[in-house]
Amino acid sequence: MNASTGKALIAIRPERLAPAGQGLEITVRDVIYAGPDTAVLGTMADGTELRARLASAALPDIRSGQKLYLGFSPEAGLLYRPAE
Repeated sequence: MNASTGKALIAIRPERLAPAGQGLEITVRDVIYAGPDTAVLGTMADGTELRARLASAALPDIRSGQKLYLGFSPEAGLLYRPAE
């Protein structure tokens, strides 16, 4: 499958995302601290909702309304092409 020739959907498990200097930009909607992990709920510019489960120790101080960039390794994603 060659995603560069058309539309595709990528699925990434929430725990495979990590804070990054660049990548998926979200506007943080909610931050839920749960011990060693923190759930971050956010929205991308196109309206796509995103949930990330991040290691609390590695997480910068974030609040609702702030921008956050999330990255992932290419192996973490599953690529799906829509039915034609």
